Amino acid sequence: MQNNLSDGFVHLNNGDLTSARAAFQMALNFDANDVGALSGMAAVLHGEQDFTGALGNSEAALKLDPRNAELHVHHAQYLLSAGRGDEAKSYLSKAARFGADAPDTLYNLGVLYSMMGEFREAKKNLLKASKLNKDDPQTLMTLGSVCTELGDFTQAVKSLTRCQELVPGSPEVSHQLGNLYFQQGDFDNALKSLKHCLAIDAANSDAYLSLSAVYFKIGQIDPAIEACERALQLDPSDASTHYNIAKYYGLRKNLEKALVHSKQAFELNPADSDAAATYYQFRRQACDWQDLETLSAQLDAFLSDQALEPTSELPFINVFRSADSATNLRVAQARSAKISAGISGDGFLKRIERRREKKNAPPINIGYVSSDFRDHPTGHLMQHFFGLHDRSKFRIHAYSHGPNDASPYRQTIEGECGSFTDISGLDDFEAAKRINNDNIDILVDLNVHITGERMGICAHRPAPVQINMLAYPGTSGASYYDFIVTDQINTPLEDEDFFSEKFLILPDTYFITDAKSEISDRIFSRAECGLPATLKDGAVFACFNNSYKIEPQIFASWLNILEKSPGSVLWLFANNELCQTNLRRLTTERGIGENRLVFAEDLPKPDHLARLAIADLALDTGIYGGHTTTADALLVGVPTATQLGSHFASRASSSILNALGMSELICPDIEAYEELALKLSSDGAELQRLKAKIEENKVSHPLFDGVTYMCHFEAGLEAAYQMWLENREFNHITVEI
Repeated sequence: MQNNLSDGFVHLNNGDLTSARAAFQMALNFDANDVGALSGMAAVLHGEQDFTGALGNSEAALKLDPRNAELHVHHAQYLLSAGRGDEAKSYLSKAARFGADAPDTLYNLGVLYSMMGEFREAKKNLLKASKLNKDDPQTLMTLGSVCTELGDFTQAVKSLTRCQELVPGSPEVSHQLGNLYFQQGDFDNALKSLKHCLAIDAANSDAYLSLSAVYFKIGQIDPAIEACERALQLDPSDASTHYNIAKYYGLRKNLEKALVHSKQAFELNPADSDAAATYYQFRRQACDWQDLETLSAQLDAFLSDQALEPTSELPFINVFRSADSATNLRVAQARSAKISAGISGDGFLKRIERRREKKNAPPINIGYVSSDFRDHPTGHLMQHFFGLHDRSKFRIHAYSHGPNDASPYRQTIEGECGSFTDISGLDDFEAAKRINNDNIDILVDLNVHITGERMGICAHRPAPVQINMLAYPGTSGASYYDFIVTDQINTPLEDEDFFSEKFLILPDTYFITDAKSEISDRIFSRAECGLPATLKDGAVFACFNNSYKIEPQIFASWLNILEKSPGSVLWLFANNELCQTNLRRLTTERGIGENRLVFAEDLPKPDHLARLAIADLALDTGIYGGHTTTADALLVGVPTATQLGSHFASRASSSILNALGMSELICPDIEAYEELALKLSSDGAELQRLKAKIEENKVSHPLFDGVTYMCHFEAGLEAAYQMWLENREFNHITVEI
């Protein structure tokens, strides 16, 4: 009998269930009450997915040996497999009681609690097991995983580092440690650990994928692509690798490869909302709209399917896919929750409370955090913004977590801030700690859900007042932003339910402009740009918005305008060949010559502004309208026609136009928009009147008046700070003129 029992467990451990079953059955034939044979047979049946049989044999063994901790652990495991998790908990409790001093039992308890998502219970048992058996690598590795899930990175690093010391040749430990450092934002140690893993196991495709993510985070896109290529050589059917490399090729503006890989990622894993959304994004960039509504409908289905994990669609994609503010909020909430998972948000609470008790006198410390203090639209708009602050009331700090391109924009911003700190080498917690140590009273995030975001910094709550401002046109969906800078056009008060923040409402526009923007002295002729020589020859309708903002309805409207305006052209900025090819094809299909589309090359900002001035009329896009592009057109005197949309991203141009006193260019619908464009293309006198009005209003109206903007903005900051100082609940702030 004993030989049969021993043979049964040997076969079971080797995965030979048939032989194990035969051996255990022979033992049971000899003694039907053999606990070991009953337990072994239960394990065999569990392996064969016969959960009823497994539970029956397990219950029989427990009746014979009711204080056996391991039997209780195994029975709980079988209950979990059978979908009876609530019943499993009672058996786990008994196992903990009977096996309190048995490290193997405690380890198994930790594993099962972890499988159930009960990570705190898992950690408690694994810590006990680790104390009883201090140098067991398996326990240490599992403890590291559980602590990572709980956000206890200190204990996770401690456990995994000790595990690596015990088994330095284990690629699994090095890989897990690398991923942990990545989650912490400690990218130097993440690189070291992952490279160590790959030195041991050069065929580890998952480690290459992890390595690519680290390179991406530190801005090294080419090595990130190379790491993904290595991963795909090892595992060409991994959806996650195709997804990552698609994003990286997108950043390299290689749209062809981005589309190929994003399509593969989606086809390999069509239930992944992140892959679907990224494929949607690149198709929008390419203006490839064929059957795109089907993909959009699938993204909507992900949102409404409560059985799935919260959507992974990027909020930035959602705001140009959907003009529904309620949907935008749900997507932003899901993404923000993922960013802040495991972050308590109260690590600096005591220090902040002590500062409130001291009733600090001015100046108020303002911190601006961004990845784009450089040659970037944010840098263009804000290069002279910081110097406008009243230094008797405010002390200005900037925190950069993006690249230093040494451009004039970067240099100007550094010079105009009281203090400028590069935090790109710090993880989110250390960056938050630095901000908190600088006693920042109000932290302004100039990224939020756009490329390069580090919302994890704000999730740690380093400042008592935190603000969403400028770059992302919508709600953060996060509890760790108190206010969003806005105006009455972008966010009428009846929209408050669609925002997680309170409104800081400025009287003119939320949008920052720079009237000092350099405009090149270069003289551009319409002929050299491939445009009709005069308005009589044909109107030049310009749209320099990014191609992903162009959607079928607005392009159809533009073609309607071209069709009814002989000789006119549509002057577009399209930095990819796919977009140009697709738009030309659609134009030809409408019976309009493709020569009616003119594509402009990318130029340095000063030259671009000088060139833009030769357009007759700018046409705004729809769901995601112009922001900087609208302000640029008005700066050089080009009227811009827009529609008043239904969410923040589609109302920005209306806000900008209103602040310049040009509300006659805001249309209520697409029909009025087309009518206005056609009227102006055939009425040179009216067009010139509008251009003259723009030039007059640039001086008399607030859009390009940075001093007035700053006066209003600072009043809002003081009101927000006073609410915190007096320990009042945050509420909407409306700055009066």
